[in-house]
Amino acid sequence: MSNDWPAGVAADLLDSAIACYSDSGAPTIPDRQFLTHGNLPALDCPALAVTVTNLQARQSPPNRCTVEPRLRLFVWVVRCYPTLDDNGNPPPSADETAAAKLLQHDLGTLWDGLTERWAKATLFPSFDAIDCERVTFEMAQPMGPLGGTAGWSMPILVDVSGVR
Repeated sequence: MSNDWPAGVAADLLDSAIACYSDSGAPTIPDRQFLTHGNLPALDCPALAVTVTNLQARQSPPNRCTVEPRLRLFVWVVRCYPTLDDNGNPPPSADETAAAKLLQHDLGTLWDGLTERWAKATLFPSFDAIDCERVTFEMAQPMGPLGGTAGWSMPILVDVSGVR
């Protein structure tokens, strides 16, 4: 039995997120793509990252002693965002609008690409046991703008029973 399955599941999700940016109409992929640890990637832009945030268990009826492990992963996309100038003036409206549109384009690209791969059961290609019924897309949340960065976090809950 291999115990590196959390890293394998995360790596598959990162590969799928990267592949979304080769889909027609996608924006330019962020320069940095990586697996990271914890709740938030290092605030550096631009970046596309996947992190495992927790492993939880659900006890299954009728035998409450059966544990179904669930892995919560986050896909993060982080972009540079306009900031105040040295005099404390806000950025030009056009710059802020362009940055916001790029982030919304990222959100649409990742949502469409990941959910399409999910529906085709190709989101986690190294794990045949992870089909669409084992994956739950949770609510994407905006991050920032903060310190010249902004982005999105997309949580995905995966039932990993039987994958190890």
